[in-house]
Amino acid sequence: IGENALKVIDNHADRLKIFGLSAHKNAERLIQQAKDYQAKFVCIADDSQYQEVKQALKDEDIRVMAGRNGLLRLASN
Repeated sequence: IGENALKVIDNHADRLKIFGLSAHKNAERLIQQAKDYQAKFVCIADDSQYQEVKQALKDEDIRVMAGRNGLLRLASN
């Protein structure tokens, strides 16, 4: 699931919503997508980029997680 899934959601925005997003290392793209799609949860797998994502989304109603544990929490919601 990735960019193509987001295109499907774009085409059916009246019926589909994003709950959570994740990225391995691309913090900039994750931040933009989180804002664009109003995600409730995001996870950056690369722990070293957690603070960048957290800071960029601090004014949004988005829970930011990182690493393997963050991915597991995102998947379990």
